[in-house]
Amino acid sequence: MKFDSHSARGLYNAAPSTIVTVTNNNRTTLFDDYLASTIQVQGGPSSKKKRRRRRNKKPTGMMHFDSSDCSSVSSDGVSQSGSCNNNHMQQQHLHIELSEEEKCQYVALDCEMVGIGRHGKYPSLARVSVIDWDGNTLLDLYVRQRFEVTDYRTFVSGVTEEDLKLDQAVDYDICRSRVQDLIYDKIIVGHALKNDLRALMITHPWQRIRDTAKYEPFMKDRFDDGTLWPRKLKDLAQQKLRRTIQQPGNAHCPVEDAETALDLYKHARYRWEKAMDYKINKTHEIERLRSNSM
Repeated sequence: MKFDSHSARGLYNAAPSTIVTVTNNNRTTLFDDYLASTIQVQGGPSSKKKRRRRRNKKPTGMMHFDSSDCSSVSSDGVSQSGSCNNNHMQQQHLHIELSEEEKCQYVALDCEMVGIGRHGKYPSLARVSVIDWDGNTLLDLYVRQRFEVTDYRTFVSGVTEEDLKLDQAVDYDICRSRVQDLIYDKIIVGHALKNDLRALMITHPWQRIRDTAKYEPFMKDRFDDGTLWPRKLKDLAQQKLRRTIQQPGNAHCPVEDAETALDLYKHARYRWEKAMDYKINKTHEIERLRSNSM
């Protein structure tokens, strides 16, 4: 099936994000994606970057490490060791002691895209990986394409035409349903999750998203004007975890990227959760004030 710009519009059906500003003792906090639909994260292809003010820059946390490995897709959508060659065998996991019940609250997600439409302009979901708190792969699927692929982006995505024709590849709707089942009522960790959720056409409450691209202490001043911008996952991995990923000449591995985002979250978990508690409590306060004023 051919793909054109008119078809593309159907892939982006989410409401645009909004910003709510809360002032407390002359300090301003920006709440991104606040009350978009039912306080859910999504956006269109033209969504603009938000302004954020600088906060604490140095996350803290106790850490110890052990080794882990990357994975390849098996027939049931769960990975087996051996396929991603992104220096993953040299990487190490960061562990924080949690109860089994607490661990079950978390999953990490990463997706790879191919290009469809003229010159491969529009991203289309091609591979999805989901792991648990301990780095075990829960899901790793290739996705059959509904439209003609015009750019496999193999140098970045690692996806080839043969991958998408494997017997193990699944239709988009099946993939989406399986991901929804895995992330339901869970806290999702990842990097630039807005893009992944948009590709999956899934919404998720912002209170249950931990995005390493949008966590302010992980962001950078791009123009030295106080405006914070996301940093690359590989740069964060090198600085915070002393880990090398996405090396030049090697394609990205979604299992590796999900593990890296999860370890970055573990590294900053204490401060991150305190910030989230503040935002959630402040949001409830705003909602109460609004309901009382009606």
